[in-house]
Amino acid sequence: MATGTALSETWARAAQTQADLSTTGAASEVQQVCFTGAWVSAIASSRSLVRLSPRDVDEALFTVLSPLSMDEADAVQNTSFERADAFRAGLLDGLPACLT
Repeated sequence: MATGTALSETWARAAQTQADLSTTGAASEVQQVCFTGAWVSAIASSRSLVRLSPRDVDEALFTVLSPLSMDEADAVQNTSFERADAFRAGLLDGLPACLT
């Protein structure tokens, strides 16, 4: 789950580009994390053949909160609380929550 979560922020940037949304700045970063939560929610939905355990959701959140390298840690523009809130919004309310 951690690998997919790490990749999903890159996919979120690609989605922002395709939707002609900003891909830079603090608001963009929060939106990327929200998109990641929405992706996890879609996987966990009853329509998906994949089943997640609560541990998978915890792992995804931990990945969102943990920088992959020191360079990435310096680039993070939001607090862990802001990132956790964005992930939760996407997880619980889906993609529409990320577009407000």
